Amino acid sequence: MTVRISKPEFNLREKLSELDYSRVPYEKMPPGSVIQSTYRKTSTQSISTSTSWAGTDVYATIYPRYANSKMLIMASGGMTGNSGGSEHSYVVGCFSIWRSIGGGDYVAVDDVDQGQQRYHLDAHKYVPLSINFLDERAGTTEYITYKVYFKRAAGSSGVNTNRDSNNSSQMIIMEIKQ
Repeated sequence: MTVRISKPEFNLREKLSELDYSRVPYEKMPPGSVIQSTYRKTSTQSISTSTSWAGTDVYATIYPRYANSKMLIMASGGMTGNSGGSEHSYVVGCFSIWRSIGGGDYVAVDDVDQGQQRYHLDAHKYVPLSINFLDERAGTTEYITYKVYFKRAAGSSGVNTNRDSNNSSQMIIMEIKQ
């Protein structure tokens, strides 16, 4: 007795064209891939003479797809320096990245007292804001807002971002798949 098996015919080219290869599913992306990114720019000046950490207008928000993702935060801008003071007065400014999860309180992402950036400047001198930080402990799929905080560590003048609102600062956040 002979058994015959038959399959319906199909067009291989047609089946391949049905597949959506314009976008790789997030689940299939390898570890280290950038899943998404977000960006925010501001020209609003932030100024403080406090020796306690205070928030600036340099921030951005991201909605993570995975709880175990790492977040790469890049904050940059120009004209960061003293605000006020005489020609030879100096100030020490400290800058740090802080995070708020789901609208909660802001907490420092790093436990360094002087932040991720520090400068010593006389009045009327400036340095660019530049912080790159990998947050390995975000641990949530709730929205996260990262914000630059600053404080005066020494001196009598204030510290600022976007001095006199003559330039801009920006923050970019990238979600890195693990």
